[in-house]
Amino acid sequence: LALDPNCSSYGSAIAACKWGRHWQQALSLLHEMQRFVVKPNSIIITAAMGACVDAQYWRFALALHQNLDAAGMVPDLLSHTATISACAAG
Repeated sequence: LALDPNCSSYGSAIAACKWGRHWQQALSLLHEMQRFVVKPNSIIITAAMGACVDAQYWRFALALHQNLDAAGMVPDLLSHTATISACAAG
């Protein structure tokens, strides 16, 4: 049985990485999405931002926030909160 990767599966995996404090794996999964031509949404990027902030890698979180803007996504309350947390950590 083969499953096609999609936003839901990647989103769940990245959220699990956030809660497990595996920020590098979260970023790796986010990068892997491009290989499978799965476009991340703002929820997935925000989860990856949270993983970086929780692990004190705030610069990566800020870079992900810039990716939201570059991808034409509108940052929401959660992404702004993650960005503010990243700024507070830095």
